[in-house]
Amino acid sequence: MALLLATAAIAAPATISARQTITEATDSIKNIYKQAQAGNPDAQVTVGGWFYQGRHVDQDYDAAAQWWAKAAKTGNKKAVGFLGLCYQGGRGVERDSIRAAGLYTRSLREGNKELMKSLIESADKGNLFSLVYVARCYQQGIGVKKDLHKAAAYYEKASKKGSVDADRELALLLLNNKQDSEAATYFKKAADKGDIPSTFYYGKLLAEGKGVSKDPTQGMIYMQKAADADFANAQLYLGRAYYDANGVRKSPETGYSWMLKAARNGNSNAMYQVAMKEVEGDGTPLDYEQATLWFGKAVAEHHGKAFAKAVNPDGDLAASPYLTFLQAKEAIASDKFDVALKKAKDLQKSKTAAIAATGTTLEGIILCNKDYAKRDLKKGAKLLEKASSQGNVTAKYILGAMYETGLGVTKDSGKATDLLTQAAKGGNAHAQSYLGDMLYEGRGVKQDYAKAVKCYLTAGPLITESAAKHLAACYEDGLGGLKADKAKAQEILKEDHTPTLPLLVKLLPAQGK
Repeated sequence: MALLLATAAIAAPATISARQTITEATDSIKNIYKQAQAGNPDAQVTVGGWFYQGRHVDQDYDAAAQWWAKAAKTGNKKAVGFLGLCYQGGRGVERDSIRAAGLYTRSLREGNKELMKSLIESADKGNLFSLVYVARCYQQGIGVKKDLHKAAAYYEKASKKGSVDADRELALLLLNNKQDSEAATYFKKAADKGDIPSTFYYGKLLAEGKGVSKDPTQGMIYMQKAADADFANAQLYLGRAYYDANGVRKSPETGYSWMLKAARNGNSNAMYQVAMKEVEGDGTPLDYEQATLWFGKAVAEHHGKAFAKAVNPDGDLAASPYLTFLQAKEAIASDKFDVALKKAKDLQKSKTAAIAATGTTLEGIILCNKDYAKRDLKKGAKLLEKASSQGNVTAKYILGAMYETGLGVTKDSGKATDLLTQAAKGGNAHAQSYLGDMLYEGRGVKQDYAKAVKCYLTAGPLITESAAKHLAACYEDGLGGLKADKAKAQEILKEDHTPTLPLLVKLLPAQGK
């Protein structure tokens, strides 16, 4: 790519050291270098150009990148663009096309017209990176006026040069323009090269008969490949297919397991679907507590309207005892324990064993609550023991925590670990987090970072705040078999672990408040 500098692009490598060359240079050049050393970003951009091109100094990509990085920190749009050039070519820094594109985009949004002109010239000369990037710019209106026709033209040129990214992006552009047949051609082309998103989309088109002859069985073969590669959208789609017997043999249990994987991978649609299945006990044991956690995460991710519709009089959950459960949870959170106890007793009257056990668990939780005036730890523990023996994983989790701390029961690390392990295996995210914390700290068990990390990752988006801090530390220091990743650690620490029950309560119909 041509480098657009304020100075002319003359490649004249110096034969003596940079310090000697600058010292012996003209007063103007010496002045620019002094300004750069003093922190002037424009001068730093110019000096970086000297080192990049070998003009006035020995060519030194490391030095060029360092000067441009200094100027980029001040927000200098040219420096940001030139730093992108370094990352694109791996000159002075480790090659990173994604970071290069990000820097280019930042520079272009700041109005670096020279950079856009340079990128277009490079694309027109056939540079593959520039072809794909310029296509994206025209597609999204970055640095140029949005033009889908030009975007498609550049993607097509890149596709002919073998770019899988171009195949996929062109296919998506065509699909959004309702050109299903053409989109299918490019999706298949990319899928056959191993592109996972394209594998998902081509499988979806086959399953639905869009742009190609309908073939659900073949579609699910592609979908399975994408799901196995941990692509969340494919995992959710495959999960639904198992529930609907679409291209695969009907199996709600298998369907739920795939939906759960998608939910743990952050797919909010999957979170909502998993919650519904847990409320219904469809393909998985009925679990109101876990469903509430997933509903809360889904609502926080813009599924509030869907939940409000489901809990209203004509909604899918209108007649479900789950609303009674939510009302009990709200009453506990508001210290309205008498109301909560009545709701818990109502649930215990259910002919469905799992719902009755949920009511028993709630009563046990209320009796163990430190803010309840009639607190009775002994009776609460007995109720939790009863619910635990009936298979309620929330009861197992809370009882396990009580044995670990000695609250209301005789402290017993063995019992605590056993109950928490059962609850964790039963899918309770709080138990997974709690057990992970014990393993991380070596609290009542042998310290084991690898097992702790496994617990944390299984909890996924439902991980507790304390567990998230420990997981971040594992990424920070490369513990438990994880590769050290400071960026991932920071990402985890920034995640919101605020309780989501209030979000659900606000959406309940008036009679539920």
